[in-house]
Amino acid sequence: LSVKALKKFTHPDDLKRNLKIINEDLTEVNNTLELEIRIRNFKGNWMWYLIKGKVLDWDTKGKPLHITGTHLDISERIKTENKLRFSEEKYRTVYNNALIALFRIRLEDFNVIEANKVAAVLFGYSTINDFIDNFHGEDLFIQQEEKSLLKELNEKGYIEKIMISTQKKDGSFIWNESSFLLNKDKGYVDCFAVDSTDRVLAQNKILETNEK
Repeated sequence: LSVKALKKFTHPDDLKRNLKIINEDLTEVNNTLELEIRIRNFKGNWMWYLIKGKVLDWDTKGKPLHITGTHLDISERIKTENKLRFSEEKYRTVYNNALIALFRIRLEDFNVIEANKVAAVLFGYSTINDFIDNFHGEDLFIQQEEKSLLKELNEKGYIEKIMISTQKKDGSFIWNESSFLLNKDKGYVDCFAVDSTDRVLAQNKILETNEK
């Protein structure tokens, strides 16, 4: 394959990205290359190829003239990767813009490994990173509830809409309606929480009034 033909049929964006490799990085000492580029096929469609090869000969200025090697059609792989990337970006957008607190706790050490902004704010942290670095799973429940809730989660694999009292960063407690989904295979628990402090306090006030 001539370098001239490779340049002619390579997608302009990919050519621009790889020109330095072709024109400058290839030498008689370092004469091998590996590129993932789009090449126009005989139907006029852009297809992704993995090009592996080495330079056969050089011009008088030390530039590569011809390359020998293999080319593998990787279009389906690239298509799959793009779909996965789009799905991940879509998931991340929904996750980060959810109106409820979402966070994920690692079973091994009960540390937070993922969270959205709502979760950080709910528990009194200024940033997501601050929440991930400093909030721990054992802080989720007041001590007398912890063992029974974890036991139920292990037995059922999930807990739906349970009202629990949770300690914030400043040491104060809030009430939140929480749900938990256990994923033992991947080693984490997905947590969902909504601040219900005002509702609980209002209900308690009504109960106190009725008791008088």
